[in-house]
Amino acid sequence: MQTRLLCLAALLLPQYGLAVDDQVGAKIDYGTFENPAARVRPRFRYWLPDASVDPTIVQKNIKDAGANGAGGVEFLPYYDYGNVVPGADWVTYGFGTPAFVDIFKAALQAHKDAGLVMDFPLGPNQGQGVPASPGDEGLQWDLPRLPSL
Repeated sequence: MQTRLLCLAALLLPQYGLAVDDQVGAKIDYGTFENPAARVRPRFRYWLPDASVDPTIVQKNIKDAGANGAGGVEFLPYYDYGNVVPGADWVTYGFGTPAFVDIFKAALQAHKDAGLVMDFPLGPNQGQGVPASPGDEGLQWDLPRLPSL
């Protein structure tokens, strides 16, 4: 009986958008070969050195990537990544600060304006780099509250 139910589920799930492989079974607009949708075009990794950069330059970079065929960017805050950065002000421009939120909103808006998709790898490695020992002072354990548009 259980085998029959599993076989029935395996046959019905993909028909209702519940396929295991969301890249194949997802009900999204893939576009055409000549003009693929942003969701299926390649994306570039965008290393943000810190939030002291000019938001208009970040927006221009994102829009330029889209104009050159990218579907968007993976917006990745780099933040020191284990190196000493002379003159860096992590209190003002670090991950999760008001300055970071402003840059993040600018990146979201650039993607929205250009019809692109933004990836954002969110995790406690952002802000201090990896590897990090669990007892390191300043290790980020909580995720910041992210803005919405």
